[in-house]
Amino acid sequence: MTNLTGAEIMKLFTKMNRVLKKGGNFILSGILGEGKKQMESFLLSEKNILIKEIMQEKGWICLVLNKTREE
Repeated sequence: MTNLTGAEIMKLFTKMNRVLKKGGNFILSGILGEGKKQMESFLLSEKNILIKEIMQEKGWICLVLNKTREE
């Protein structure tokens, strides 16, 4: 676990996605509210990732993702 900015997560996401198995869940937590739209747009461009849940509390966002297929 570490604190990464949205930009850092997007840079590393391809590598992280490679090691996540089909059906696996990935939780991104601690995203500031203003980064939500940018992160959602990026994740929607990933064809094998489904945003299962979005939680928000006090300006912080948590995204629960699911890998739907291998690339």
